Amino acid sequence: MITKLLSKEWLFWAVIVSTFAFFISILFLVVYPYDPITVDSFIVDKYEVIPGDKVTFHFKGKKNYNVSPTISIDLVDGEHFHVMDYPGTNPKGIIDNKRSFIVPNIPAKKYRLRWSATYQINAFANPRRTVETDWITVNPSEYHRGK
Repeated sequence: MITKLLSKEWLFWAVIVSTFAFFISILFLVVYPYDPITVDSFIVDKYEVIPGDKVTFHFKGKKNYNVSPTISIDLVDGEHFHVMDYPGTNPKGIIDNKRSFIVPNIPAKKYRLRWSATYQINAFANPRRTVETDWITVNPSEYHRGK
């Protein structure tokens, strides 16, 4: 009888310890400070544009995980104008990318170009990294750059 009682108590504590270990593991996966990318620079070739201009941005950094992010490019100033999405296809290591887009027909004012990447590291962690350029002036389409 004592043997049966001890075996049931052992089972009870085994379930408690296993449950605790499971929740600690999940907490680690959720809270761990993943750093999927290190950004060195993010610049554009033109800081004064009109709608319809082609703008090229240059991104340099280091990718720390072999996970493909979803990348979004936006012009922001309080308002948010979506420019483009593209998949991040670089392998782990040094990144040196150039991409271009056409300035959409948006109100004339100053904006920052925002690069945002979301990485799905695991089922619980989806870190997002965001970088912005200096101000880009979008002039009215009638504006002529001193030509």
